[in-house]
Order: sequence, then structure tokens, then C-alpha cells
Amino acid sequence: MTKRKSKLVVWLVALAVVCVALKLFISYLFPYSRLLLFVIVPMTAVLTVIFMVKNRRMLLDKRILACWSIVAVTIAFSLLPIDRQLELARFHASKASYNSAVQQVLKEINSSADTMNGRYYLKFPERMLNPVYGCVDYYKKGNSVAIEFPASESLSIVRYYAYFSDSTARDMLEHTERYNSSMHGADRVEELDGSQWAYVFTWGGDLMKPKDPNL
Repeated sequence: MTKRKSKLVVWLVALAVVCVALKLFISYLFPYSRLLLFVIVPMTAVLTVIFMVKNRRMLLDKRILACWSIVAVTIAFSLLPIDRQLELARFHASKASYNSAVQQVLKEINSSADTMNGRYYLKFPERMLNPVYGCVDYYKKGNSVAIEFPASESLSIVRYYAYFSDSTARDMLEHTERYNSSMHGADRVEELDGSQWAYVFTWGGDLMKPKDPNL
């Protein structure tokens, strides 16, 4: 294999690894993961077509062709509408860390005044649950506390994990402005861990509501 071909193979493998990693950690590195995918995937597709047209003979090399096939598969994988499944899997895999973060928040705001728009910046290592934001929003009324952990956000949808200390906390969250910002209530709420955790996502009204909730 020539030096030029070797460099091409390395570049293709690296690109494939980056695309897969960005997809798998789309909520962990949000919003940068999604922005990078929006840039890398179209750019890679265009460059691939240009290269194949200009270097048709090189495609006769089975190793080069195999690398291009891997890139095509990774591009297809990065476009799959599985963000919801990835976020749910991430929550269950990190549930102990989320519960630890809840205890940290409850301890710190125990003596704080009641509020419907509180914000708390997590400390390390819980901060690594979402290093980009590093904070959670909370709602407090007496001993009842609802906490929102951001998952992802786009032009039309906001998704987060919600913790409820009790039924009063759940009712309290349901009356917040963001929860009621679309369709007079969250468009979808999925129970995650009994009655204390839920996976909530809201859309910006009927016109912005995607056909697939996984997008």
C-alpha cells in the first residue's frame, strides 16, 4: 500500500470512529456532538463522492474500498433516529450517578427559599453527567423538590430527565411554564424508575412536532 493510500486509510478509520463516538455520546456532549455531526456527516458525504469520481482506480484496492464501506456504514449509523434510545440507555447506565447528584442538590438547597426557577451547578464528579451544562434546574416548595437534568435540545424539542421527591413535586413541575409551553402539557412523559424519575420531552406546538419522537 502506498503512502498516500495509507494516509487515506488512517483518515477514514479516524473519521468513522469520530462519527460513531459523537452519535453514542450525543446527549453527554450535547450540544457540540449534534453540531459536529451536522457538519461532519454532510462534508464527509460530499468529499467521498468527489474522491470516488476523481480516483476511481484507487477504489480497485480492496482495502480502500473496505474503508469507504465502513465510512458509509458509520454515516448511516449517525443518521439513525435512535437518540431517544441512546439517552434512555445512558440514564439507566448512570442511574447511580444521577441519584448521587439528586442527594447533592437536596442537601445544598435544603435551607433555600421556595422557588419555581432555581438553578444549581453540580460539583465534580456529578458535574460530568453533562460537562457542557454542568447545572440542573429545580423547583422547590417546602420539602417537595423537582429537579430537571438536561438531556438534549433542538429547534423543536427539549428532552430531560426529571426527579420528583414526591407526588407534590410532580404536580409542581407540571405547572411550570416550560412544561406547559407546548400543547398545554408535556407531549410525552416516560416513567424511568418508579414514581421518582421520568423522561420528559416537549415540542414547540403542533407545527414543530416531529413525526418520530426519537429525533
